[in-house]
Amino acid sequence: MRKTLIAAAIISATPFLGASFAVAQDSPFSGSITFVSDYMSRGFSWSAGSPAVQGDISYSHASGFYAGVWASSISDRSWGNIGTDGVEFDLSAGFAGELGDFGYDLGAVRYIYPGSQPTSAPDGTDSTELYIGLSWNVLTFKYARDLDWDTNYYSLDASYPLAQDFSLDLGVGALDPDEGGNYTNWKIGVSTAYAELDFGLHYVDSDENGPNFDRTVVFSVGKSF
Repeated sequence: MRKTLIAAAIISATPFLGASFAVAQDSPFSGSITFVSDYMSRGFSWSAGSPAVQGDISYSHASGFYAGVWASSISDRSWGNIGTDGVEFDLSAGFAGELGDFGYDLGAVRYIYPGSQPTSAPDGTDSTELYIGLSWNVLTFKYARDLDWDTNYYSLDASYPLAQDFSLDLGVGALDPDEGGNYTNWKIGVSTAYAELDFGLHYVDSDENGPNFDRTVVFSVGKSF
């Protein structure tokens, strides 16, 4: 049961540095490439404590519709043989907008792990997740339901602006499966932009004691275009 819980947690994970809401751009297309010292998502290390390279390309329409693909290198030492081909692809689509002072986001994401098939997975490793997000001021709340692993994930994040283009980032999340126990993860850190690059430094931890759930400090540097 505990192995199933950990599997569900990591399969239904969203990218640690992924955006929750579509942002209006001068061009409908945008993207980024990022280096992270450790690919952490929901308290779990997909890169088994090693560095990872990530990138995304997205399309945003004036109506609020958006779609995109996000990818990251992963490790076959993270869980089972899920990193056999060394890559994760996330395909997402949704609709985001504003109602007064509140923002909202409705969408779905498909997690794809080419070449991977852990024996403990019920129907393979790929899964589909539906999500809804609400934002107000510096706060963002998100609920996600994984349709393949029957899990619920709740997260609350805040990004508070500081002096000299720095921001204080705080976040807490909880995984609640239909069967088995749950666990909580959290992060705290700072982010900034300098010389057209985005930098981040975050401490990540959880109350789960499984493999690759170790506390860690994640450094990131990325370029948006």
